Amino acid sequence: MLEILSKENFNLLFDKIEGLAWFPWVGREYLKGQYKILIIGESHYGEGYNDKNATRETIEEELYCNDGITQTFRNITFLLKNEEGNDPILWDNIAYYNFVQRAMCDPKDRPNEEDFNNGWEIFPKIIEVLKPDICIFIGVTASKFYESSMSAMSIPYAPLQLFDPISNVSPRIGSIQYDSKNLKLYFIKHCGMGFSQSKWRDFLQNEIPSQLYWVEQLDKDTLSYQQKQEILENEFVPQLKELAQENGLIYENTDINVIDDPISFTFQNPKWRDHKIVFEFWHTNLRGLIYGIYTENADQRLQEFILNSNATRDSGWAYFKAYAYFNWKDYAFEAIRSGGLKEYFRQRIAGYILKNTEGIDL
Repeated sequence: MLEILSKENFNLLFDKIEGLAWFPWVGREYLKGQYKILIIGESHYGEGYNDKNATRETIEEELYCNDGITQTFRNITFLLKNEEGNDPILWDNIAYYNFVQRAMCDPKDRPNEEDFNNGWEIFPKIIEVLKPDICIFIGVTASKFYESSMSAMSIPYAPLQLFDPISNVSPRIGSIQYDSKNLKLYFIKHCGMGFSQSKWRDFLQNEIPSQLYWVEQLDKDTLSYQQKQEILENEFVPQLKELAQENGLIYENTDINVIDDPISFTFQNPKWRDHKIVFEFWHTNLRGLIYGIYTENADQRLQEFILNSNATRDSGWAYFKAYAYFNWKDYAFEAIRSGGLKEYFRQRIAGYILKNTEGIDL
């Protein structure tokens, strides 16, 4: 399977699975990892899921466009990595798909028994392609049909093991004999509203400590301060100047010393009088990003932007918190060299800030 590294090759295999509505997300490093972790969500909700790439597009938008506003994905990151936000490094190393193969049109809709039975019929075909070491189900409803489905498909399985409830939901573990190995299936509470991050993290920490330790070690930090500074000054700053020019802005050199916290990047808009666009990596070890507009003359104009955009206000700041952060370890500098971080800034500037400042005299 190691030769199957591209989305195109995966698609050829997934396309052969009858009844599979959407291609699973497969991180670019998934097959190379020490552990292959498959996360299994429950359902898509809403319209617009007619494309087979919808699951992948949803995750990409969540990581790089929507700033990680969906609670379920943020909680998955906390479960596996013990960190807030949506971490691209994590998603580069795991696989994900939704168990139920039809979209729920209304938030109040729930999958029915047929949906879950169909999901179990497809499940063995998914793991035949992805060959995971463990499967973590986000939601426990599928477990109600686990034993009957395995029996119907003549797949050897261990009876479901139930544990004491956490947040009123009993975690449960099953296992199947598949492809000459024992594959464990972990069923936990759905990661949406009412989910206790720390309690469910503790449960997984007790059950799969080696896998979680491996996930936590995915962040590599091999570059020296001098190397990081050179990449910022010689590669990223020219990218930002180019980005500024493309959007009619002027890039200002600000605080970009990688040893210090925070690191900030500022853009001037010639059409504005006294407001600036600022990106600032803050938080401990530069592991959080806020971006928005800043002024020393905070007045009603700033409030207009906040009303337009739902930004958060703090003195002269009107900002957004980016849950889909880049940290200042190897991953960030790979993203600079690939153009990924520049593209992230582009989306934030054009899609959020400039769009929501139209018509405001800043």
